Amino acid sequence: MEITDIDLQKIYNSNSPDFITNDEIAINNLLIKYNIPEDVFELELLFDRLSLIIPLKWNNYVIIARALNRTHQNTDLISLSDENLTKMIIGLDNFDDTSCPKDNDYLSAVFTIWAELRDRV
Repeated sequence: MEITDIDLQKIYNSNSPDFITNDEIAINNLLIKYNIPEDVFELELLFDRLSLIIPLKWNNYVIIARALNRTHQNTDLISLSDENLTKMIIGLDNFDDTSCPKDNDYLSAVFTIWAELRDRV
């Protein structure tokens, strides 16, 4: 899956855990493109929406957590096993990584960030 949107290319790197926020013009263009209302949560809403369309790799653990938070809102995180978390990640429509992590570091990172995102609500 190739990203053709120039502004999206400026804030997304498949080797980065989260979106890159140092290009204000690209972010503003994306806010307009995706009809994000102007309020205090506009950047979070943009990143949540983008998390469902960009190609995800294990390295993008923050973005994966955002996507899971949007697609599995009613999941009981307390009883979630590593096996089920892995299935959820691989099951994301835009998950585009054929490798499997050799350890649970990525799963732990995804889980921790997902829990933090839930706590913000």
